[in-house]
Amino acid sequence: MAKNNHLAFIFAGEEQRAPGSFYGPIMRNEYVLHYILRGEGFVKCGGKTIKVSEGQSFILFPNELAKYYADIVNPWHYTWVNFAGDEADSIIAQTAFSPTNRVAPARPLYEVYPLYEDAVSAYYMPSEPMKNAKLHLLLAHYTQFFPADKQEVEKSTADAVIEFMQNNYMFENMNVETIASRLNISRSQLFRICKNSRGCSPIQYLTDLRIKQAMMWLETTDHPVSSIAGSVGISDAMYFSRLFTEKTGLSPTEYRKKFRN
Repeated sequence: MAKNNHLAFIFAGEEQRAPGSFYGPIMRNEYVLHYILRGEGFVKCGGKTIKVSEGQSFILFPNELAKYYADIVNPWHYTWVNFAGDEADSIIAQTAFSPTNRVAPARPLYEVYPLYEDAVSAYYMPSEPMKNAKLHLLLAHYTQFFPADKQEVEKSTADAVIEFMQNNYMFENMNVETIASRLNISRSQLFRICKNSRGCSPIQYLTDLRIKQAMMWLETTDHPVSSIAGSVGISDAMYFSRLFTEKTGLSPTEYRKKFRN
């Protein structure tokens, strides 16, 4: 399944399972979030088997092998939604759900079930805005009542920012606006993350990444300076040379000569 930049509502339903009946093992490309209306069952995933009971919710993450089955004596009746996309990743990151913490504490039926009921009904409607609105409302319940630790959320966001910059600095259009937009954060949040984790502004860190890679190319290849400049996201060779000199105290040509001597 292709990655979506939005929240994709893929499927939804409700089912009373027969005693001992199971589903899987199966691996999906999307999140699957369940709420147990009645009864109980078991989820086997990541080498662990977890019991889930009435009022609790459990989540399956994309691309993980899982099997779940109803209790023999008191089989579960559950409802669920399947969803994916970059926004889905962002929303789940705001909850305490994780591959090691996939069960949310029990919440009363009157509080949670109407949200699932509306989402399931909306799934079968032709209106995409209505579908996503109902799914957003449902997921907002979990960000409110099963929130992630704030420090963990901030660390996760910071890690995502740094990883994105390290993997994309070579693109010429990579700038503050692009980074903030792609990661769905504000410019001020981006600046704060770079300042706290790298001690500099986003542009300074982006420049450091580019210069560091250029140094490596100058040390190990005979590529022209203009080609190296382009390979690190700077199309103007003269500007690149000036920037390189400011950062290292040597021009690219002087740096190459000094390193090889």
